[in-house]
Amino acid sequence: MSDVATPRPAGFEWKQVAAAAQPYRPQLITIFLLLLVAGSAWAGSWWGHRQAGTHTVTGLAYSTPFQIGAKAGDWAYAIPLSVPWYGADGAFHEDGRPDCLPPSSQQLPVTFGYAPVTHDGAWWREVVWVDCRH
Repeated sequence: MSDVATPRPAGFEWKQVAAAAQPYRPQLITIFLLLLVAGSAWAGSWWGHRQAGTHTVTGLAYSTPFQIGAKAGDWAYAIPLSVPWYGADGAFHEDGRPDCLPPSSQQLPVTFGYAPVTHDGAWWREVVWVDCRH
């Protein structure tokens, strides 16, 4: 063994990187912020498209004077007694009981739109319009 110390190779130093990047700092910050905004916009758009909007389904409704229920696929829906709806003539009604869902002892075909709702870890499908144009 020799008593002579050998110099260690220079390691990676963040100070050197910071010094080399200093003249480009405003451009680097701008690029970082643009990437952050673009990534946030993409993530928000992806999440919004996944959760938002209405979905149209057709099913059979059971209608009493006090409530309207419908079944479509594996889902059961509560249709509000006052809901936006399209009449058989295509006219839009802002609220009220849809004419195609009067109280009846028979199952009635119905097309409606629902919106997915999430609250406190629970989720359901809320009926937001009814279409009587069939």
